[in-house]
Amino acid sequence: MGIRKRVLTAAEGADLVAAMRLEGKTAQERQRYLYNCASCGSHNFSVVYQFDDEKTITETLPCTCDNSLDCAAIREILVTRSHTRTGTLTGEHRVTWGESDFETNREEVDLTVECRDCFNGEDNTQWVEDNEGKNIEELEDSQYWEVHCESCGHEIEFGWSHPDRGGRIWPCESADFNPWKTVPEPRFVEVWKKRGWLRPSGRK
Repeated sequence: MGIRKRVLTAAEGADLVAAMRLEGKTAQERQRYLYNCASCGSHNFSVVYQFDDEKTITETLPCTCDNSLDCAAIREILVTRSHTRTGTLTGEHRVTWGESDFETNREEVDLTVECRDCFNGEDNTQWVEDNEGKNIEELEDSQYWEVHCESCGHEIEFGWSHPDRGGRIWPCESADFNPWKTVPEPRFVEVWKKRGWLRPSGRK
């Protein structure tokens, strides 16, 4: 039984790519393919995008007893959805999206009870949702992006063609990667700074 090769970390892969760029022959060999996983050599990269959105809905419980109130209870529910989208990075450094999935969480944030009898009764499950005012808000702070090798799953450092995660995606393990023309994904800023990969001030 053979020894399974350890998958490189994202930082190890980026450091290896940085070293290979100093070797002209290796760099020329790498030009044969656009994407080159530093861990297994695969040429197919995938992208994972995760984010949360939320909305607040209002639900009312009808009053069905002799009290004849407008409603027995009213509550506000915060609905949060955690999305995961996966896709393939094309030769134009854009994403062709494929699967999309999400998980939903409901949290009661406010409750007002007008009729205790109905609220505690057998019809407590008969809540009616108010369809008005359902403004879905994407939570910017929840956004998380990853680039992976489709073969071995090795995570790959990457940046963007424009600030604020705008434009196309540029993995550091691509043959046409130029760190000085790339805006790093925020979590890679410090390590790129140590490598000298951040664009010098005033350089275009």
